[in-house]
Amino acid sequence: MKLTLFADWHGDGVQQSDEPAINNIPVEITGLDSDYRAVLVAESDGTYWARNISVGKKYLIFPKSNNFRYVAILNSQFAGINDYSQVVDSDEPSLHLGLMEGFLTLPAQPSTHFEIDGFYDHDPDSQKCLWWNGVTGYDEDLARGYSPNHPGIDYYMEEGNPLPSPASGLVDSVGEDQGGRYIFIRHTNNLKTSCGHISDAVVKKGDLVARGQTIAISGKSGKNTERANYPHNHFMLIYNERYAVDFYSPEFTITQQNCGYYDASRTDPATRSFPWIPLPISEESLITSNYWTKKNDPQYAVG
Repeated sequence: MKLTLFADWHGDGVQQSDEPAINNIPVEITGLDSDYRAVLVAESDGTYWARNISVGKKYLIFPKSNNFRYVAILNSQFAGINDYSQVVDSDEPSLHLGLMEGFLTLPAQPSTHFEIDGFYDHDPDSQKCLWWNGVTGYDEDLARGYSPNHPGIDYYMEEGNPLPSPASGLVDSVGEDQGGRYIFIRHTNNLKTSCGHISDAVVKKGDLVARGQTIAISGKSGKNTERANYPHNHFMLIYNERYAVDFYSPEFTITQQNCGYYDASRTDPATRSFPWIPLPISEESLITSNYWTKKNDPQYAVG
């Protein structure tokens, strides 16, 4: 079996001109219904060869890397890097796998002009901000409205823009409350994303959606409970139904004060606010993982 790996920065399962080949990590292949096991290294042309593979058998393919966490399978699927399996259905199969740092792509169409107004705040002080890039200070009024301390990220954009699903998944809920209209998409690994303040949803609960598929239209719905009365998409990542986690790799030092998460299971229905729950330093992995594919990481978008 011929295996080629590439860095899928766009997260669509197809190698593009700016996505380099990967040939410097070992690949472990294990037979799920046989005793086959091999660790592959790239040959001089950058390809990996798995020999003596049996046709019709299923194999777990495990690129052993700390930098990549997911495997892209077209635009509609992805799998954890430890969970990708393949059934070999020919004598000389050829696989081309895209590896991703994270599974999320920006929740805005490439042609949409947007600006980032607020990030997940690691400081539990409701008036003081500590952003992923180490910026500290106090939340302030913006020229177009107010963006207070809260989990998630605010993308300012004009009303009427199509909002794509940031990854493939299942529409978990569509609804409306004091904070406006919203939509939640459920993904693999007990994760789900949400878009808030939308003007309308174009999919319904139970629909399967592909990465990049339009799921909603941007707006400014809500009763100004956040005093942010300008159009924007409030985007969140929720883990295990409870943890509103940071989807960046923080560049500041994690201390006991800023090691924590917002508890989505204790949301105040009137204000849509989450209480801050401290975490032991030993559990900081919840808030330091990067869930974005490289070319879609907001760190790059804002320089």
